[in-house]
Amino acid sequence: GRLALSLFKTQVQEWKNVLIRSKSVAERNKYWQRFLNSENEVKGVLESIAQSERHSTTLKTLIAKIRKDYGDATQKYKAGYDIFLSSGLNIETADQHVKGIDRALSESLQDLVQKIDEGVDADFANLQTFSSRTSYTVSLISMLTAVVGVAFVLLYIQKVIVRPIGDLNEVLKAIAEGDYTKNISHNSND
Repeated sequence: GRLALSLFKTQVQEWKNVLIRSKSVAERNKYWQRFLNSENEVKGVLESIAQSERHSTTLKTLIAKIRKDYGDATQKYKAGYDIFLSSGLNIETADQHVKGIDRALSESLQDLVQKIDEGVDADFANLQTFSSRTSYTVSLISMLTAVVGVAFVLLYIQKVIVRPIGDLNEVLKAIAEGDYTKNISHNSND
């Protein structure tokens, strides 16, 4: 949107250059060609924006209106150029034909920029929310995994170290009390 607005403002400036700086045919042709080149660039940008499928119906309607208004405006500028040439390069006559048409189009383009910015801001906010939720979920899963891992390690230590030491302790107490019938059993996969 910003690019279309900038290019349109450049095109309007080229129109003014055609009127003001047309001292020779070569200069007039140079500025008119720049005007036409700007027209093609603006149309290309507007076409690119219109082809995006992410836009709301309201935004698509605005884009269609801008494209139509832009087509009408460029036709008026071209008619103004013909008037400029046929009037013997009379600036006032040519400029009267297009007077004020750039303002409404500039405002529509500015509105488009604002609406696209609002959409981008909303998408960014949604992305931040999604990112926060994802981060929270990943953190929760990581903590649960750590708790389960610690529980398994503690159960393993209980089975492999604590229980055998407890059994050994009972046998040693029995031996200390004079009962030599107790055995120490140890199973290992070593």
